[in-house]
Amino acid sequence: MSLTATSRRPARSTRLTAAAIATPFVLGAVLTGCSAGQVTQTAEKRPSVEGEQGEVGDLKVLNAHFVAPTDEGKYQAGDTVEIEFVVTSDGPTDELTSIDVDGAPATIVGASSIEIPAGDHVIVGENGDVTVEATMTDEVYPSALIPVTFTFAEAGELEIELPIAASLDEIPRDPDQTYSPEEGGGH
Repeated sequence: MSLTATSRRPARSTRLTAAAIATPFVLGAVLTGCSAGQVTQTAEKRPSVEGEQGEVGDLKVLNAHFVAPTDEGKYQAGDTVEIEFVVTSDGPTDELTSIDVDGAPATIVGASSIEIPAGDHVIVGENGDVTVEATMTDEVYPSALIPVTFTFAEAGELEIELPIAASLDEIPRDPDQTYSPEEGGGH
């Protein structure tokens, strides 16, 4: 009887070891299945960081960009466009006194300037307390870079080129378009 019990243990132990080794490989193959020809959920999302950044003095302008166009996928000359950004301060209180977009003044809606509190930040645009609007001088498409000058009372001027954001939610899809592995659409 002890001979039978002893011979079963190594066989059972070997099967358990084999199962423990094979499980991650099988699970990995199932979880990473081929998605060729599928439109993923992330293909419909806006990038989390789409803007430019720069710093002058103790101030940093972060994620600065023009809001994505919704009509026709572009902006026409004369269209009013919102600018979104965050300004952080690692120093004393300062004030954003003006913004020039391609040489023309932008409008700080409802105010003449934006106060940047000492050691704090201000969100401008979506979900922020203040809005800045600019008028496009030319027809522009997403990803175009437009020169913008931020002027602060104490820190001075910051010149950076801001992109027109792309809204991936607005990209039309051709319902007749299909993909196959033979066309290089996946594996």
